[in-house]
Amino acid sequence: MMRGLSVAGLYLLTAVLLGSMLAVTLQGVLSYPFDRVLTRSVLLVLLILLIPLWKMVSKETSGLIFGDFSFRQFSQSFLVGIFILAIPVVALLLLEVRLVAIDLEISFLSILGILLFGIVLACLIGFFEEILFRGFLYGSLKKRVGGLTAALVSSALYSSVHFLKPTGELELPINWLAGFIYLERSIGNMIFLHQDWDARLSLMILGCFFCLVRERFNLFCCIGLHAAFVVGIAISRQLTTVNLDSQFLGLISSYNEIIGQLVSLWLLLLVYAMYRSKRNKKSLVYSS
Repeated sequence: MMRGLSVAGLYLLTAVLLGSMLAVTLQGVLSYPFDRVLTRSVLLVLLILLIPLWKMVSKETSGLIFGDFSFRQFSQSFLVGIFILAIPVVALLLLEVRLVAIDLEISFLSILGILLFGIVLACLIGFFEEILFRGFLYGSLKKRVGGLTAALVSSALYSSVHFLKPTGELELPINWLAGFIYLERSIGNMIFLHQDWDARLSLMILGCFFCLVRERFNLFCCIGLHAAFVVGIAISRQLTTVNLDSQFLGLISSYNEIIGQLVSLWLLLLVYAMYRSKRNKKSLVYSS
């Protein structure tokens, strides 16, 4: 377990260092604020470093067995993900926690362009996060501590990194230390579990759900589902607005105003259904 966490820590620190150096170089070319250049540079390096990280572990551990990839299965998992997310979103609309707010002035071509760009971006996000958390981290931990502990630990980390961002204004020096200063100022927000606890819980249960999907199917199905959730949440936030007068407002988190207690309950039901399905499948195999 410690080796897996050590590799993950080294991977992160290396990406922060190289990303900071890249950001300093790009700052002289780009006109964006330095903190935006820094975070994008670190993300780019994180993505590139997946290549040597992939070569350090077996295909079975990382889950990147390209022979398992099927575009049809990936597309199906994406559509299933949209359907899964649609259930709580429709429930929020029926409870009037969110209200439809469509801007009719937006042209069809603009909507189509935004949608296609969003799908591509969501696939990249899903690819990166699933390879890192349900691939390398979960796969490495499972070999040492078992599937249940691996799922809980990797999902807890997956949930926590979504809150790895500084609170308030942050002045960053334009040098190779910038990434480490950003990281140091963000750790507190990451570990304050009482802040946005409902969103943290939703993301942790979602991580466990993805672990079950990897076990039952493969990592590419996780990527398809993940991409669908990113697209679905973005579209839902674009087409609806929060009803601040709703008596059920506590069902959503202030994190993105979609996930929260209702989504957590729905995901728990899905996790339980998949877990029972997996056990029943094993029982049938043993009985035969």
